[in-house]
Amino acid sequence: MKLLKASFLATLVLLLVVGLSSCNTDSSTVAPTNNSTDLMMIDNSATPSEVVDATLDQPMQMRPPLDDRGGRDMGERKMFNPMFRVIQEMKLTPEQMEQFRALLKQRNDCITEALKILRESEKAILEQYKAQYQALYEKVKAGEITREEFRAQIRELNQQVRTAFQENPVRERVMAMIKNCDEAFNTSVESLLDETQLAIWKKFWETFKNRVGTGPIK
Repeated sequence: MKLLKASFLATLVLLLVVGLSSCNTDSSTVAPTNNSTDLMMIDNSATPSEVVDATLDQPMQMRPPLDDRGGRDMGERKMFNPMFRVIQEMKLTPEQMEQFRALLKQRNDCITEALKILRESEKAILEQYKAQYQALYEKVKAGEITREEFRAQIRELNQQVRTAFQENPVRERVMAMIKNCDEAFNTSVESLLDETQLAIWKKFWETFKNRVGTGPIK
Protein backbone atom coordinates (compact mmCIF):
# COMPACT_ATOMS: atom_id res chain seq x y z
CA MET A 1 0.00 0.00 0.00
CA LYS A 2 2.86 2.36 0.88
CA LEU A 3 4.53 1.56 -2.46
CA LEU A 4 1.30 2.40 -4.30
CA LYS A 5 0.99 5.73 -2.49
CA ALA A 6 4.60 6.60 -3.24
CA SER A 7 4.10 5.77 -6.91
CA PHE A 8 0.96 7.88 -7.02
CA LEU A 9 2.69 10.87 -5.41
CA ALA A 10 5.64 10.60 -7.80
CA THR A 11 3.28 10.58 -10.76
CA LEU A 12 1.39 13.57 -9.39
CA VAL A 13 4.60 15.57 -8.93
CA LEU A 14 5.73 14.71 -12.45
CA LEU A 15 2.42 15.83 -13.93
CA LEU A 16 2.61 19.08 -11.93
CA VAL A 17 6.13 19.82 -13.16
CA VAL A 18 5.19 19.11 -16.78
CA GLY A 19 2.10 21.29 -16.44
CA LEU A 20 4.08 24.22 -15.07
CA SER A 21 6.69 23.82 -17.77
CA SER A 22 4.08 23.90 -20.52
CA CYS A 23 2.59 27.07 -19.03
CA ASN A 24 5.96 28.78 -19.12
CA THR A 25 6.79 27.87 -22.72
CA ASP A 26 3.78 29.36 -24.49
CA SER A 27 4.81 29.71 -28.14
CA SER A 28 1.75 31.67 -29.21
CA THR A 29 3.71 34.92 -29.03
CA VAL A 30 7.35 35.87 -29.49
CA ALA A 31 9.22 38.22 -27.15
CA PRO A 32 12.68 39.19 -28.42
CA THR A 33 15.54 39.89 -26.06
CA ASN A 34 17.15 43.31 -25.85
CA ASN A 35 20.24 42.10 -27.73
CA SER A 36 18.39 40.86 -30.81
CA THR A 37 20.80 42.12 -33.46
CA ASP A 38 18.29 41.67 -36.27
CA LEU A 39 15.99 44.22 -34.62
CA MET A 40 18.39 47.14 -34.96
CA MET A 41 17.16 50.13 -36.93
CA ILE A 42 19.58 52.09 -39.09
CA ASP A 43 19.37 55.82 -38.43
CA ASN A 44 17.29 57.63 -41.04
CA SER A 45 18.72 61.13 -40.65
CA ALA A 46 21.31 60.95 -43.49
CA THR A 47 23.90 62.53 -41.20
CA PRO A 48 26.96 63.89 -43.02
CA SER A 49 30.24 62.07 -42.48
CA GLU A 50 32.64 63.45 -39.92
CA VAL A 51 35.72 65.15 -41.33
CA VAL A 52 39.10 64.09 -39.94
CA ASP A 53 41.26 67.20 -40.25
CA ALA A 54 44.17 67.30 -42.63
CA THR A 55 47.65 67.89 -41.25
CA LEU A 56 51.12 68.16 -42.69
CA ASP A 57 51.38 64.38 -42.35
CA GLN A 58 48.10 63.35 -43.95
CA PRO A 59 45.23 64.74 -46.08
CA MET A 60 41.71 65.12 -44.69
CA GLN A 61 39.61 61.97 -44.36
CA MET A 62 35.93 61.14 -43.86
CA ARG A 63 34.44 58.99 -41.13
CA PRO A 64 30.84 57.87 -41.80
CA PRO A 65 28.49 57.63 -38.80
CA LEU A 66 28.27 54.28 -37.02
CA ASP A 67 24.58 54.10 -37.99
CA ASP A 68 25.58 53.32 -41.58
CA ARG A 69 26.74 49.97 -40.24
CA GLY A 70 23.50 49.04 -38.52
CA GLY A 71 23.07 50.90 -35.25
CA ARG A 72 24.84 53.13 -32.82
CA ASP A 73 27.35 51.36 -30.64
CA MET A 74 25.76 51.21 -27.19
CA GLY A 75 27.93 48.47 -25.73
CA GLU A 76 26.49 44.98 -25.63
CA ARG A 77 23.02 46.31 -26.50
CA LYS A 78 23.45 47.77 -29.97
CA MET A 79 19.97 49.16 -30.48
CA PHE A 80 19.05 52.43 -32.15
CA ASN A 81 15.62 52.47 -30.53
CA PRO A 82 13.55 50.36 -28.08
CA MET A 83 12.32 48.13 -30.90
CA PHE A 84 12.42 44.98 -28.78
CA ARG A 85 10.17 46.63 -26.18
CA VAL A 86 7.38 47.56 -28.58
CA ILE A 87 7.44 44.04 -30.03
CA GLN A 88 7.06 42.62 -26.54
CA GLU A 89 4.10 44.91 -25.94
CA MET A 90 2.44 43.93 -29.21
CA LYS A 91 2.79 40.19 -28.43
CA LEU A 92 3.44 39.20 -32.01
CA THR A 93 2.72 35.65 -33.08
CA PRO A 94 5.61 33.59 -34.52
CA GLU A 95 4.23 34.18 -38.01
CA GLN A 96 3.97 37.93 -37.42
CA MET A 97 7.45 38.02 -35.95
CA GLU A 98 8.93 36.28 -38.96
CA GLN A 99 7.26 38.77 -41.31
CA PHE A 100 8.26 41.71 -39.11
CA ARG A 101 11.93 40.73 -39.15
CA ALA A 102 11.82 40.39 -42.93
CA LEU A 103 10.23 43.83 -43.30
CA LEU A 104 12.75 45.43 -40.96
CA LYS A 105 15.60 43.90 -42.95
CA GLN A 106 14.10 45.27 -46.15
CA ARG A 107 13.82 48.68 -44.53
CA ASN A 108 17.43 48.66 -43.32
CA ASP A 109 18.71 47.39 -46.68
CA CYS A 110 16.74 50.12 -48.44
CA ILE A 111 18.26 52.83 -46.24
CA THR A 112 21.74 51.31 -46.55
CA GLU A 113 21.56 51.56 -50.34
CA ALA A 114 20.42 55.18 -50.10
CA LEU A 115 23.26 56.02 -47.70
CA LYS A 116 25.77 54.47 -50.09
CA ILE A 117 24.80 57.13 -52.62
CA LEU A 118 25.41 59.84 -50.02
CA ARG A 119 28.79 58.43 -49.00
CA GLU A 120 29.95 58.11 -52.61
CA SER A 121 29.06 61.76 -53.21
CA GLU A 122 31.03 62.73 -50.10
CA LYS A 123 34.03 60.78 -51.36
CA ALA A 124 33.86 62.73 -54.61
CA ILE A 125 33.74 66.02 -52.69
CA LEU A 126 36.68 64.95 -50.56
CA GLU A 127 38.78 64.08 -53.60
CA GLN A 128 38.39 67.63 -54.91
CA TYR A 129 39.70 69.08 -51.65
CA LYS A 130 42.49 66.53 -51.45
CA ALA A 131 43.84 68.02 -54.67
CA GLN A 132 43.94 71.44 -53.00
CA TYR A 133 45.64 69.88 -49.98
CA GLN A 134 48.28 68.33 -52.23
CA ALA A 135 48.97 71.69 -53.85
CA LEU A 136 49.52 73.31 -50.44
CA TYR A 137 51.67 70.39 -49.36
CA GLU A 138 53.93 70.80 -52.37
CA LYS A 139 54.27 74.51 -51.65
CA VAL A 140 55.34 74.02 -48.06
CA LYS A 141 57.79 71.32 -49.04
CA ALA A 142 59.26 73.60 -51.70
CA GLY A 143 59.56 76.43 -49.20
CA GLU A 144 57.07 78.63 -51.06
CA ILE A 145 54.98 79.01 -47.90
CA THR A 146 55.84 78.58 -44.22
CA ARG A 147 54.46 75.83 -41.99
CA GLU A 148 52.38 78.44 -40.16
CA GLU A 149 50.87 79.61 -43.44
CA PHE A 150 50.25 75.99 -44.40
CA ARG A 151 48.44 75.26 -41.11
CA ALA A 152 46.28 78.38 -41.44
CA GLN A 153 45.22 77.49 -44.96
CA ILE A 154 44.64 73.84 -44.01
CA ARG A 155 42.33 74.87 -41.17
CA GLU A 156 40.29 76.85 -43.64
CA LEU A 157 40.30 73.92 -46.07
CA ASN A 158 39.10 71.52 -43.38
CA GLN A 159 36.19 73.82 -42.62
CA GLN A 160 35.33 74.09 -46.29
CA VAL A 161 35.02 70.30 -46.47
CA ARG A 162 32.68 70.23 -43.45
CA THR A 163 30.52 72.92 -45.02
CA ALA A 164 30.47 71.07 -48.34
CA PHE A 165 29.30 67.90 -46.58
CA GLN A 166 26.56 69.79 -44.74
CA GLU A 167 25.35 71.58 -47.90
CA ASN A 168 25.77 68.56 -50.16
CA PRO A 169 22.73 68.66 -52.54
CA VAL A 170 22.78 64.85 -52.76
CA ARG A 171 21.63 64.73 -49.13
CA GLU A 172 18.19 66.05 -50.07
CA ARG A 173 17.74 63.32 -52.65
CA VAL A 174 18.94 60.63 -50.25
CA MET A 175 16.65 61.90 -47.50
CA ALA A 176 13.70 61.61 -49.87
CA MET A 177 14.73 58.04 -50.69
CA ILE A 178 15.01 57.20 -46.98
CA LYS A 179 11.59 58.68 -46.32
CA ASN A 180 10.15 56.30 -48.92
CA CYS A 181 11.94 53.38 -47.23
CA ASP A 182 10.39 54.23 -43.87
CA GLU A 183 6.92 54.89 -45.22
CA ALA A 184 6.89 51.56 -47.06
CA PHE A 185 8.08 49.78 -43.91
CA ASN A 186 5.45 51.40 -41.72
CA THR A 187 2.63 50.66 -44.16
CA SER A 188 3.65 47.00 -44.41
CA VAL A 189 3.97 46.58 -40.65
CA GLU A 190 0.54 48.09 -40.05
CA SER A 191 -0.98 45.55 -42.44
CA LEU A 192 0.32 42.70 -40.22
CA LEU A 193 -1.26 43.84 -36.98
CA ASP A 194 -4.60 43.43 -35.30
CA GLU A 195 -6.43 46.40 -33.80
CA THR A 196 -4.75 46.21 -30.39
CA GLN A 197 -1.28 45.73 -31.83
CA LEU A 198 -1.83 48.54 -34.32
CA ALA A 199 -2.61 51.04 -31.56
CA ILE A 200 0.66 50.15 -29.80
CA TRP A 201 2.65 50.35 -33.03
CA LYS A 202 1.22 53.73 -34.08
CA LYS A 203 2.13 55.22 -30.72
CA PHE A 204 5.66 53.89 -31.07
CA TRP A 205 6.03 55.08 -34.65
CA GLU A 206 5.05 58.63 -33.76
CA THR A 207 7.57 58.61 -30.92
CA PHE A 208 10.23 57.20 -33.25
CA LYS A 209 9.68 59.96 -35.80
CA ASN A 210 9.87 62.66 -33.15
CA ARG A 211 12.95 61.08 -31.62
CA VAL A 212 14.84 61.22 -34.90
CA GLY A 213 14.13 64.94 -35.04
CA THR A 214 16.48 65.87 -37.88
CA GLY A 215 15.51 62.88 -39.97
CA PRO A 216 13.53 62.96 -43.20
CA ILE A 217 10.20 61.81 -41.71
CA LYS A 218 7.96 64.62 -40.54
